[in-house]
Amino acid sequence: MYKNHAPASSLALSLMLVLSLAACKNESGAGIAEAQAAEAPKPAEAGAVSTEEFSTLLEQARPGLEVVGSEATAAKNIIRVDINGSRSLYRVEGTNYFFVGELYRVDAEDGLVNVTEEEKVGVRKELLAKMSVDDMIVFAPEGEVKKHITVYTDVDCGYCQKLHREVPELNAMGIEVRYVAFPRAGVGSPSYQKIASAWCNENPQEALTKVKNREQIATNVCEGNPVEQQYNLGQQMGVTGTPTILFDDGNSIPGYMPAKDLAARLGI
Repeated sequence: MYKNHAPASSLALSLMLVLSLAACKNESGAGIAEAQAAEAPKPAEAGAVSTEEFSTLLEQARPGLEVVGSEATAAKNIIRVDINGSRSLYRVEGTNYFFVGELYRVDAEDGLVNVTEEEKVGVRKELLAKMSVDDMIVFAPEGEVKKHITVYTDVDCGYCQKLHREVPELNAMGIEVRYVAFPRAGVGSPSYQKIASAWCNENPQEALTKVKNREQIATNVCEGNPVEQQYNLGQQMGVTGTPTILFDDGNSIPGYMPAKDLAARLGI
């Protein structure tokens, strides 16, 4: 047991390129945009585009993007298209039109509801349940464990280092901290080498603390270490930065939160 969020992936870069192209289009004057909209053929006139055809077109336009699944949303004719690396696009069914971003609905009782985040909560809960605590670096209280958090971390992240300095305070309140690895620079990077060496150390807690204190430890990337697997799962969960604090119900905090506020969030 392993006891006791930088550089983007090629996918993220590809999506940034897609977004930048969309932004360029949005900078055009309103009159031009309206004229283009008036001249554009209706989806039905353009001919139906199958899911397979759309996937092929997308992957050809942006090599490195891979469609891994699609699912209808509650919004009529809007399909969520899942891309490798946890990202999603929203496609107009039967067409080659899509948008990048989050899908919202407005509700009489709840106001604005982020549908995209609701979907991610379920994915995170399912994936988190499959992760083995034995593969995490765990900092447990000496006494009763009242609650626990799972934290995606990177050793070179300033806010990860800040949160780690508050682990004793969290432990004193009965909160167990379970670390999983997310080297933001990617697998094989210097950050990966450092964090994997901590996981492979005879005393992983001490090693992780040292590298987060910007101390040197021996490089030892052992075979079969769980860092790459945890990193890949993080991408599937939608982790894009560190720290990302996860709760068992699938909800998350994308960033640092002070120990006292975390305890309040956990009901302690």
